[in-house]
Amino acid sequence: MSLGSGQSKSMGAIRAALAKVISLNNDFSAVLREHEDMHPPTKPRAVNSSDGNRKRKLEDSTEPETLKKNSNTVLEQSYIQLQKDRGKKDVDCNKTALDVSSITGKVILEQLESEAASLNVDISVAAKSLVIAQVKLLAGLAKDGENFERDLEGIISTTRLLVSRKILNTADMGEHLLKESSFLSLPLTSLWRFSSTGVVSLEEIVKSIHDKGSSQSTLLEDLIHLVIHGKNEEPDISVVSDALAVLIGIAYDLDTTQYDSLCKYASSVLHSLSERMLDHILEEGKNEDKSGKQKGKRSLDDVQNSRESNAEEDGERESIMNIYHLMRDNLKVTPEAIESYSAAQILQVLTHHPNLQLGRVLREQECWRSTQANSTLSSFLHSLIVVLGHNAALETLELVVTNDEVNWGCVLTLVATVLNCHRDSVGILKGMIEQNIRRGCEEQEMESLVIGLLFARHASQEGRHIFPSYSQWFSALFAAESTSPVTDKQSFVFFIRFLTDLVPHEPAYCLRAHLTNQMYTPRGCQEILRDYCHLARARLKDLKEILDPNTAIHQSVKEKSKVTDEVETAITQYAQTSKVPNFVIEASIFRKPYFRSAFLPMLLTPRPMPDVPDARAKLIEVLHTTGKIPSNMYKNYVEVCQKECTDLLTGVFLDVEEDIIIEEPLTELSNMLEELVPSSGNNSDNITANASAVLPILSRIAQKLEDMMKLYDTRLKDIKHLTVDAKAFNPKMIAYQVIEKLTSIVEKVCLASKEGKITKKDRPFWLSQYLSLLSGSVTLQSALFTYLLHILSSGQQEELSQTKIHSVGIILSELCNIDGLFLPVVGMLSPECKPESFLGFFIDCMSFDTYQSCLQACSIISCWLDWSFCVDGETDSGNAALASIPPTAIHLYDCLAPRVTLMKEAHEEKDVTMAHVYNYLEGLEVSECCALYYSRLRGKLSEKKVPLEKWISFELSAAWGEVPLDVRLTYLQLRVRRDFVGESGGCADLTLGDAIVKMVFVLMEVGLKKRNAGEMLLLLQSLSQQSRSIDICLLEEWHIRYPEYQACDSRILSFMSICRSLPPIMFLRSTKLLQHSRHLRTMVEQLSIAGQDLQMNLCDTSFLLIALFHAASDHGLKNIEVQQCLSPLRMAILYHFESLKRIFESHSGVVGMYGCLQDFCSFLECTDMMETIDVTPQEAGIRCLALRLKLKASDYQGFLSKISPKTRICYFQWLLAYMGQQQIHGRLPFFPDQESVVNEISGENKEIILTCKSELELLLMTFETTRLAKEIFPDAEERQLPLLAVPTACVLLLLYINALAEVKQGNRENKKGLNLKYIDLLIQCHHAMSKALESRQEPSADEMAPRSKIWNRKSYSLNKIDDLNSDLEELEYLAELNQKLFALISSTSPEALSKLPKDTLLKCESDLRAAISYKLKCK
Repeated sequence: MSLGSGQSKSMGAIRAALAKVISLNNDFSAVLREHEDMHPPTKPRAVNSSDGNRKRKLEDSTEPETLKKNSNTVLEQSYIQLQKDRGKKDVDCNKTALDVSSITGKVILEQLESEAASLNVDISVAAKSLVIAQVKLLAGLAKDGENFERDLEGIISTTRLLVSRKILNTADMGEHLLKESSFLSLPLTSLWRFSSTGVVSLEEIVKSIHDKGSSQSTLLEDLIHLVIHGKNEEPDISVVSDALAVLIGIAYDLDTTQYDSLCKYASSVLHSLSERMLDHILEEGKNEDKSGKQKGKRSLDDVQNSRESNAEEDGERESIMNIYHLMRDNLKVTPEAIESYSAAQILQVLTHHPNLQLGRVLREQECWRSTQANSTLSSFLHSLIVVLGHNAALETLELVVTNDEVNWGCVLTLVATVLNCHRDSVGILKGMIEQNIRRGCEEQEMESLVIGLLFARHASQEGRHIFPSYSQWFSALFAAESTSPVTDKQSFVFFIRFLTDLVPHEPAYCLRAHLTNQMYTPRGCQEILRDYCHLARARLKDLKEILDPNTAIHQSVKEKSKVTDEVETAITQYAQTSKVPNFVIEASIFRKPYFRSAFLPMLLTPRPMPDVPDARAKLIEVLHTTGKIPSNMYKNYVEVCQKECTDLLTGVFLDVEEDIIIEEPLTELSNMLEELVPSSGNNSDNITANASAVLPILSRIAQKLEDMMKLYDTRLKDIKHLTVDAKAFNPKMIAYQVIEKLTSIVEKVCLASKEGKITKKDRPFWLSQYLSLLSGSVTLQSALFTYLLHILSSGQQEELSQTKIHSVGIILSELCNIDGLFLPVVGMLSPECKPESFLGFFIDCMSFDTYQSCLQACSIISCWLDWSFCVDGETDSGNAALASIPPTAIHLYDCLAPRVTLMKEAHEEKDVTMAHVYNYLEGLEVSECCALYYSRLRGKLSEKKVPLEKWISFELSAAWGEVPLDVRLTYLQLRVRRDFVGESGGCADLTLGDAIVKMVFVLMEVGLKKRNAGEMLLLLQSLSQQSRSIDICLLEEWHIRYPEYQACDSRILSFMSICRSLPPIMFLRSTKLLQHSRHLRTMVEQLSIAGQDLQMNLCDTSFLLIALFHAASDHGLKNIEVQQCLSPLRMAILYHFESLKRIFESHSGVVGMYGCLQDFCSFLECTDMMETIDVTPQEAGIRCLALRLKLKASDYQGFLSKISPKTRICYFQWLLAYMGQQQIHGRLPFFPDQESVVNEISGENKEIILTCKSELELLLMTFETTRLAKEIFPDAEERQLPLLAVPTACVLLLLYINALAEVKQGNRENKKGLNLKYIDLLIQCHHAMSKALESRQEPSADEMAPRSKIWNRKSYSLNKIDDLNSDLEELEYLAELNQKLFALISSTSPEALSKLPKDTLLKCESDLRAAISYKLKCK
């Protein structure tokens, strides 16, 4: 489009307008909050400036394929020229030229509109050009390696504003951006920020990068930079997490047949990222190993000086991002995709650069055990194992090592990690090891044998508490013929030759295990084994290792005696011939291993040397002279012999022998534990050396614990979970004494006390392994859990010491990392519950009934989190620590920490005001146990923040102590507005209306009987009055959550009680009013059923009526919509009208708007009860009852004379329902007698019964008893309790009439029996109740049927004894009614009985029918 002659003038205006639009300052976010309703303003985020090695290659900008207008091109060119002009001036780093102190969203829109109008183009064209031009600028800045943070913030905020105002079409804008190569060349962080605007998604960006083909390396390099060199904090974490989610979704969720190229691209990026990441991790591990060796060679002065700079070195060390943990918690990745990705990643880790030789692996195997392995690699593998499960991880491991070349360092690290993840992995690994060894020996396959032995040795290095020692494992597998894999000669020879080849590379503990354990040897293979043993002993001597003289060797007693015999024979022959025997010379030449390792040691057995050399001494001297005895061996022999002689002389002068002190097991264990204390302070020195010193101590402790608990553990064999109870703690039992000693060591090595203040020491590297020793004994597991629960329960009554609180927090923190090694638990009081992790159970056991219990819980969790952060490292952001902690613990701390300081101040009798709430919520002057929440945790919660529902549940039951009510309400309001409602600028997405809805339903579910329910209702009221724009419909929300709500569930009563505390306008909205009418009808029915009243109570009726009037006040509604909503309320309004008159009067304007309301009011106000078209008999009947209860007898007799028979039947039914309700509440008896007629039944109840009597007499004149019973008795679908009680009320009425007649007749001889119609109606009542009982006892019947509540023993029992079984009361009632029928029939004449209808006789019980028949026959 041509601009004409005004082009130069327009260019200046455009340049000024765009400068104003682009030159945004820090006030822009505040302005957007006024105008942007859809998207909250973005906070300033750091964008990594690219270094020299990471400069982007900016491709030549090309025009989009779609034709652009000339004005669009001019806008872009003018803006770019403007930026160039500004770049020549002295401006700041963000390229802003104009000093604009404030600019509003309105100005932005006005500038774009005016300039678009002056150019005669649509405003969307100008806006689109603005965004694209700014994107090109950002690409240029990124290419030059300059900081463009504020420019990025400005364009993101502007784009969001334009999208929210519908100026930019997201689809069109996204299409243009994806075609711009400059946009795709932006750093990944910038692309991620653009995806948050909704204009373009990250998935579309990745697909476009793949289609372009030129930016693949850019995406990969950005990911690598963020993962390896970036900051392990937001927003980098979110960028990596979202990018990986997209790549994994493409690689593992898309159809490869349709998107084969794209899937391969995503897989390639993921593979390359993992490869670079592993290179970095393993290279960093090598550097740490080198530095560790150098530290081990330094002097003590050097080590001391280096400790001062450790903090600085740690600060400079990079913390690589654990991408597997990010994916594990990422809800954007499907479970199938993350599982496939994790399996592929384990495969890649295990096969990464397989360049380690087997000999080196055997020599340096201990470098890959859990305490010395690369910690970053172990953490990554742990995350993968958690996703796949330990079983699948080990299956993948076996598949890989048997089919691929592997990196043995990664393989062994995985073995160590999986063993420390879950207790069941030990059994699986043992089976894998044995399977490989058997296959290797049977098939003479060297590779399987290597795998089996390597895994066994590596697992044994984790300690006896996890895996048996190598010696124990070797003996268990090879000692007996039944278990040995080498029972035939061929496999045995292959195995021994294999061990022989390994001798030069074997560590000493393996050689010692082979020599000191009996091994099953097939016939004819003893010599082969003996040669190996000689060679192994020689190797041990070369390593300067000796065998324990008290340990049995492979040689049997017979073999030992054979060597002894040969030595004695050689000495005898030498004494006789003075020559060295020939068999000795032959052995020294042809059987050198035997000669060196067996014959010479036996010959050189130390002894006191004789003054005159004997034959043995002479033979030894000759052999030494001829070179048969090595000089060092001979020298040692002489020195030991001289020592033997000295010791012998010294022993002659000893008068008293020293007592041998045999320590008790507990004392011995205590001494072992104390050996760990000195090693806890050496963390900054050579860790490898420390591990070599500590692990043997841990193994000895594990063995000691196993010996002490062996008898106790046999009683708990094969249990799947533990049942724990704090009351079971008994300090006199050995298990609890062991636990107390173990935990005391934790306090010594982790905590220090100075001037009454507790400080933390450096964490010992062996602490997790130390606590995992307890997992080897079920008894000790139970004792540990009981001990911790005992501390928790005792702390709820009295204050715990700070040392004890810190030690509990440390133990809980360490248990997080080894939780899989311990059995799940259930409580003693709830054994039927599903077993759960002890950590979750411990949190559930915490009580918040008092200030002391709240403070203790907050202190324990604070110490727990603090220790986890310390373990995670000062340089880390703490995300790994948060990941290892159960969410319930973080949620609980999020609930406790902001409020505990208020409670503490009030407990100390200090003044607590609303101003304190604001200070404490900002983290100012808070208690020590709350400081961690504000200093390190609050900003990192994000997804782990406590949900609103859990927070409400907590606040309902947690104590407040002495905190004033107004302060509590201020705190509650601020927490809701700051932490859960997005309108306040927080990270939450909830609106205030959504928060109110959630609070209502949590209150309903948890219950209104909780401690703080009143305060939560006040909070709801306060929140509902803070904004008029809350657009919610509680009726609709109720229907969404409970579409098939149980009618007998009393929670609906709680729901209405809560709703009544809110404005009625929130309950019912004018929109969808016709649809809401159906929900309202269902709710009213269920309220009537749950309330067990004649009609819905007055409070609910008035609330719903006001809600209807508010909804109807909206103009534009039709009469039919209001009529449908009024329909379910009519019965209740008719019943309570006298109390509702003021409501109608105050809403007379709304009533006048709709004909249905006017007609209804007219009926209510009239005194003529004749039926009309708009009033049903049931409505007229309930209105008659209401008038009867309100008016005097003389006032209501007039209008009752004009009602129709149908209305009269309904009126009589409601009268009986009223009587039945009185019976249920115990105000009327079930069976009256003469005494109750005269004394108990009086007042209003008596008048109602007499009214029923008169109505019954009138009805019986018009209707037959069968039809009358059918009309008044409830049908099978009836659920309203008073109507279900109509038969029992009818029985009361009839028996009352009979008793009243008996009182009047006195002691006459010829008493008249009960009217035959009354007897007929009594039989109908008995039949109806019997049928109802049979239907209720059917298997398909509802167990919560309302009829059962008639016989609830708390409401009324037949004999007024509360301990009767309520399930039998209805049967007893029917039995007693049957007896009364017998009595009435016996007093009735046969002539009268003969007039009973045939249908009535068929409804009688068989015995009653027989009695009637007998009486009729005797007529």
